[in-house]
Amino acid sequence: MWLTFQDKLPTGVVLKRRNWKGDGRCTVCKVPESSDHIFFLCPLAKLAWACASEALHWGKVPTSMRELLEGWLPLGCRDYGVKMVVLAGLLWTLWNVRNKMAIEGVFLRAPTNIIFKFDSFIQRWRRLLRESDRTTLDGWNAQVKGWVEKFLERVRDRPPSDDVF
Repeated sequence: MWLTFQDKLPTGVVLKRRNWKGDGRCTVCKVPESSDHIFFLCPLAKLAWACASEALHWGKVPTSMRELLEGWLPLGCRDYGVKMVVLAGLLWTLWNVRNKMAIEGVFLRAPTNIIFKFDSFIQRWRRLLRESDRTTLDGWNAQVKGWVEKFLERVRDRPPSDDVF
């Protein structure tokens, strides 16, 4: 997270500034790969944020790190510790997925697998929270799991379509 806040995360844009010979574009969208793109603007990031927002009834999905820090996670806001763990988990998930694709050439079987990867990180990190924050996180986790189950049920019951979204 510190590297992201300092604009030092080795994204395609940052590496190109250092005269890297690689492509520098997102493996999914083929646009210049900045940290805001990886974490907020790429369709995979948008899916992750939209799912979290829908499941947790958040009013707005951030579109940049600045917007996130100013509007969603201002210092000292309510549930700051829990939100920080959720943010770290989501960013770490997206970064790991990006690295698997860009470096190892391993793509997700389904975009919804991001949610399961995210949940895995959150479950490992929840012990870092105070007990009261764990309770809050567990409540959010139950909401997300319920939403994901309903979502997957709707997807399974939907007839096949030739439409591409």
